[in-house]
Amino acid sequence: MTERKQTLFTAVATLTCVSLIVGFLSIWLLYRAAFVETRDWMQMIVLGQARLIETVAQCDGPHRSGAFPEVSCDERINQLMLNNRWQEGFGRTGEFLLGRQDGDRITFLMKPRFQIEHGGDIADDYTRFGSQLDEPMRLALSDRTGWTIGRDYRGKEVLAAYAPAKSMNMGLVAKKDLEELRAPYFRAAAVAGGVVLSMIVLGCIVTIRISAPILRRAADSEAQLRAVVETAVDGIISIDGQGHICSFSRGAERMFGYARDETLGRNVNMLMPSPSRDEHDSYLRNCVWESAGPVLMRGRDVLGRHKDGSEFPVEITISMTMIGGERMFIGVLRDVTERRRAEHEIKLANEELRAVNEELNQFVYTASHDLKSPLVTILGFAGHLKSEASRGDVNRLQDYADRVEAAARRMRTNIDDLLELSRIGRVMNDPVPVDVASVVNDVLQEHAAQLEELDVEVIVQSDIPHAMGDRARVVQVFDNLMTNAIRYGCKCDQPRIEIGSDLVEDEARFFVRDNGEGIAPQHHETIFGLFQKLTDRNGSTGVGLAIVRRIAEVHGGRAWVESTPGEGAAFWVALPACDCPFGPQPCKESLAEIC
Repeated sequence: MTERKQTLFTAVATLTCVSLIVGFLSIWLLYRAAFVETRDWMQMIVLGQARLIETVAQCDGPHRSGAFPEVSCDERINQLMLNNRWQEGFGRTGEFLLGRQDGDRITFLMKPRFQIEHGGDIADDYTRFGSQLDEPMRLALSDRTGWTIGRDYRGKEVLAAYAPAKSMNMGLVAKKDLEELRAPYFRAAAVAGGVVLSMIVLGCIVTIRISAPILRRAADSEAQLRAVVETAVDGIISIDGQGHICSFSRGAERMFGYARDETLGRNVNMLMPSPSRDEHDSYLRNCVWESAGPVLMRGRDVLGRHKDGSEFPVEITISMTMIGGERMFIGVLRDVTERRRAEHEIKLANEELRAVNEELNQFVYTASHDLKSPLVTILGFAGHLKSEASRGDVNRLQDYADRVEAAARRMRTNIDDLLELSRIGRVMNDPVPVDVASVVNDVLQEHAAQLEELDVEVIVQSDIPHAMGDRARVVQVFDNLMTNAIRYGCKCDQPRIEIGSDLVEDEARFFVRDNGEGIAPQHHETIFGLFQKLTDRNGSTGVGLAIVRRIAEVHGGRAWVESTPGEGAAFWVALPACDCPFGPQPCKESLAEIC
C-alpha cells in the first residue's frame, strides 16, 4: 500500500509541475506579444513624427507656402512639440522626447516628462553625449533608426524606439519603462504559482484522506480475488523472480496432476518439457532485469508437461506485478488440446474447400471465355451443314465437317490443358532430390527433331545444380519452357537457346533463354495467366506458362520472365535448393549426341 501512496503523490507532483510549466509559458507568450505590440506602436509614432518634422522643415525658406507667410518653421515645430508633450497611450512611465546635440551635450527641446511632473529645474534639460545615460537619444542623433532596450536619462531600463530628423539635426525617441511593461505579467505569474501550490497542498490532503478507505477496500478485493482464483476453471500459477512457485490453484492441480503441496517452492520449469525447461531460467532472468519480456500480457501457445510425463498444448498469458518490493509473475493457463484438434480439422476442411473453389473458379472462367469460342464455331458450321444438306449441295459439306472437327479438337485440347492445370498440387509426389541436368537432357531428346529442323544452337551450362521437388513436374516445367522457346523464340535467322542456372542461398534458379523478338514489359505478368497469348499464329493454347508458374508455386518457388523487345527473353524458375552431398552435376550429354 505504501507503493500506492507514493504513486498518488507522484501523480499529484507531476500534474503540478506540468501546470506550472504551462502557466508560466502562457504568461511568457502573452508578455512577448505585448512587448512586440508596444515596440511596433512606438516605432510607428517615432517614424511618423520624424517624417512630419522633416515635412514642416521644408516649408521654411524658399518653399514657404503662401497660405502661411508669417509663421516660421521653429514656431511650427514648437506646436508639434506641444501636441506630443502628453502623448496618450504611453502609460504611466512612457514619454515622447525631442532632442538636439549641442557640442558634447544632448539638449532636450521638450522638457522630460518626469522633470516636469516633479518640478525639476528648467536648466536641467540636457545630458552629456558621451555618458552612459539616454542611450536611445544618442542612437537617434547618430542618424540611426530602430528600437533598443537601454537606459534613459534617469538611468532606468526602458524599451525605446528612435529615429533622426536629419534636416533639423534632431532626434526623436518614444520610450516606456520595462518595469511597467512587465509588472502585470509578474503579478499574474505570482498568482498562478500561488494557485498551483495551493492545489498541491489540497491534493496531498485529499490523497491522505482517501487512502485509508482504499486500503480497506484493497483488503476486501484481495479476499475476493483469492476466491476467484481458487474456483477458476483455468489454471493460475504465480512465481517469484527466481522462478519458484508461490501459488498453485485448484485448476492447475487438475491440469498438471500435481497437488499444491508438491509444487510450492519448486521451480516452475518442472511443468515444462524440454527444451523449454532448459531455456526458462535464462528467459526469466531477462524479464527480471529488463522489467519486461516478449510474452508479458500476451497470449502464447506452449507445451505443458503432465505429472505422468505426457505433453499437451497450453495457452498461457503472463503478467508481472510488484508485491512487497519484489517482482511476481502470474500465469493464467488453459488446456487447449480439444480446441487445437478442432482447429486442425477445420483448417484441413477449409484448405480442401479453398482448393475446390479455386479450381471451380478457374473452370468457370475458362468455360465462359476460351471454351465458348470453339462451341460458336461448331454451332455456326453445324448450321451451314444443315443449310447445304437441305439444298442437296454436297460439295462444301466436307469442308464444313473438317472445320467442325478442328473446333472440337481445339476444345478437347483446352479441356485437357485445364484438367492438367487443376491436377497440379492435388496429384503430386513427395519432394526428392532431382538431377535437373538429366531432366534437361531428357527434354532436349524429346525436342531434338524440332531443334535440328530449325537449326537451333543450344547452349547448356555445365554445372546445373540439383533441386528438391517432384521430378515429373520438373520435367513438365522444362518441357513447357523449351516448347515456348522453340515456338516463339526461334523465328530469327540464327536461333539460339541457352539453358543455365544460378544458386542463390537456399534457392536454385534455372533459366531458358532465347534470342527471339522479346516481350514488352507490360506483358511480363500477363503471359503467365491462363489461356493468355500474345499471338494466335503458333497454335498455342496459352496454358503452358500458367502450368510452369503453378508448379513452381506448389514447390514453394516462383516463375518470372526477363526480356527486352528485340533482345530475346529469359524465363526463370526458382525451386528449393537441394543440400544433398552430390551437389551440382555437369550435363552428361552434348547437343551433338542428342541430335
